[in-house]
Amino acid sequence: MKNFRNLVFVLLFCTGGIVVAQETYTDTFGGFVMDLYDDMKPVLPKQNDAVIALKNKNFTILIQVNEGATDVEKAYYTCVDNLISSGMRDMTQKIAHKKMLVNGNAASMGTYESKFETNGTEVSLIGVAYSVVLEQNSLSIVSIIAPKTYEKALVNLEKTLFSIRQPNQEMTGKTKSEDWNITLQEIKTRISGGSNT
Repeated sequence: MKNFRNLVFVLLFCTGGIVVAQETYTDTFGGFVMDLYDDMKPVLPKQNDAVIALKNKNFTILIQVNEGATDVEKAYYTCVDNLISSGMRDMTQKIAHKKMLVNGNAASMGTYESKFETNGTEVSLIGVAYSVVLEQNSLSIVSIIAPKTYEKALVNLEKTLFSIRQPNQEMTGKTKSEDWNITLQEIKTRISGGSNT
């Protein structure tokens, strides 16, 4: 996961020429489409069909396609593991974990705060974890946001995340949301293969 951490750092601190527009992004490997808001664009040539990177000036989105896996909780644990592996090791929960129904698909979401250190420089970061189950795959999605842009970025990030759907599936948005009574420590225990109790 060292490469995942390096990718997060590059995407967080480097910006490219991004054109203002809303587009629909289609991923045939992952079997999904999503609407891109706030100048969001794919930023790296795809070297791996199972990883998609998108960025704008305020936040990044990294999507991992879990081929053939349809467990929303396991996909969410992968999100948290990816945030930890990216350098957000001492995370604290910022917003309660949620289980949702988005465009008819099971989804989970949580938000964390942490410090990120690289080459002796420490910055505060907010990590958003989002998982969604589609017909044949699940997606483990993380977004890294600087605290100073969090409030504005979250609006467009949620619009983007809540637009994820299967091709030809109606976009109904978030139609159900409830607290998911699980702690960050319980998630970390499940990631490490510990007891579920």
